[in-house]
Amino acid sequence: MDSSRRDAIGSTDVDTPEAAAQLDRFVLDLAERVDLLQDADTAGDLDTLVRLASQLIDQARAVGHEALAGVATRLAEVARQGKAEDGHAGLVELTELAQRVRRGHRGAI
Repeated sequence: MDSSRRDAIGSTDVDTPEAAAQLDRFVLDLAERVDLLQDADTAGDLDTLVRLASQLIDQARAVGHEALAGVATRLAEVARQGKAEDGHAGLVELTELAQRVRRGHRGAI
């Protein structure tokens, strides 16, 4: 695995206390969001995958995580098209990126 996949990713939007609090909540909830996406993928539930990925897009953008929003956008699109294999590959990418986001969070240890 190349080092770019392991590098932590921080938010681009933490300029106010309110933004920092919103980011904290987002990062703390991120693992559960990914788990729900994985559950939908395992069940082959593409409608739920689209819905959850679409929610993640908006939430990631709101806290300055455009890269995560971009991966979630691609995941939602392939799921909308019924491409389960591509959806699974997108979910693997999203999971790896989410781990990097969690590592990049200021509270991460």
